[in-house]
Amino acid sequence: MANRIAQHHDSLEFEVVVAVLWHIWKTRNNFVFRQQHLNPIRVIDLALASVRMAQLINSNKGGTRCHSLKSDDVWRPPDPGFLKVNIDGAFQVGGNEGTKVCICRDQNGKMKDGLIRSFVASSVLQAEFQALTITLHYLLEQNKAHDLMVIEYD
Repeated sequence: MANRIAQHHDSLEFEVVVAVLWHIWKTRNNFVFRQQHLNPIRVIDLALASVRMAQLINSNKGGTRCHSLKSDDVWRPPDPGFLKVNIDGAFQVGGNEGTKVCICRDQNGKMKDGLIRSFVASSVLQAEFQALTITLHYLLEQNKAHDLMVIEYD
């Protein structure tokens, strides 16, 4: 099985399977530890969205710096030795929940880490701020305070 995984680890199908398994695991943990229920269709939607985001980032390849992306910006790899952290927050008007995603990639575009998390929010601005704040806390928890990185958000 390990050989089969090694042969297909770069395939879209493998990414989808990993994303679905990850989201099932997160949903199970949210149910067990937070008593949060999530529609199974929503779990699959989140998994496919995370795969799509990774595809978009990969399709646009060329101390800590941080800047906001403009709509005409394309993803470029960080300098050698740096990690690039892409962050996005989402909020649906009329709802009370935001979702954030961050993806950490090296100079070759290889994913090194990532995080998807839901949180209470009441506006787009609050969701974007929470996305940045949660990501920074996560990076500190992962002992990345002294790593060289570029942080991008929109």
